[in-house]
Amino acid sequence: MTPLTGIFHSFTGTSEEAAKLLEFEGFMLGINGVVTFKKSTLPETLTTVPLERIVLETDSPLFSSCAEPGEEK
Repeated sequence: MTPLTGIFHSFTGTSEEAAKLLEFEGFMLGINGVVTFKKSTLPETLTTVPLERIVLETDSPLFSSCAEPGEEK
C-alpha cells in the first residue's frame, strides 16, 4: 500500500499548529505570498519548520506577494 502524502495548502498558522500538522508523515506545509505581508507572523513560525517540509505555492493572483493585501503592484 502506498503511503498517504499531501500538502496543507496555504498554511498561515502558528508554530504549534505547524508541529501538529507535521506529525502526519509525508505531508508538507504550502506557503504562498501571505508570508510577505507586513503583519504576517508566518516568517517567525517558519523558523520552526524543517525546510524539506515546506512547499512554495504561487496561487497568483489570489495570494500575490505585496506590502499590503489588496495593494496593486
